[in-house]
Amino acid sequence: MVLFFLNSTMPGLPSEKESIPNLILRGFGTIDRVKAKLEQACPEVVSCADILALVARDVVVLTKGPHGDVPIWRRDGRRSVKQDALDNLHAPFFDVGRNMCQFFMPKGLNAKDQIVLLGTPPWRT
Repeated sequence: MVLFFLNSTMPGLPSEKESIPNLILRGFGTIDRVKAKLEQACPEVVSCADILALVARDVVVLTKGPHGDVPIWRRDGRRSVKQDALDNLHAPFFDVGRNMCQFFMPKGLNAKDQIVLLGTPPWRT
């Protein structure tokens, strides 16, 4: 999910990036600069989702975590509205121990999905 990156697509409406669940995230300027350079070289080829996936892969490799192929050629969303992030992401103060099932099960995530999403990576235990 790339709900935390997108800039506003609707004038006057705050973007997903500006929603409460995403206010703790940093590094948007770096991603914007990478995206701008890629757009100059290859317009409309590499998505922000691809950039984030490749950065995440490289961080895992650099921290000696498990690695594998990362699919690319994702498509960015066509809209970015603050309410989408509020509806689909938990807030930074979310109590995972108490509310995990209540929040994620209605979204179609089972217990294993939730552990993968929020759990401690096995190489860090």
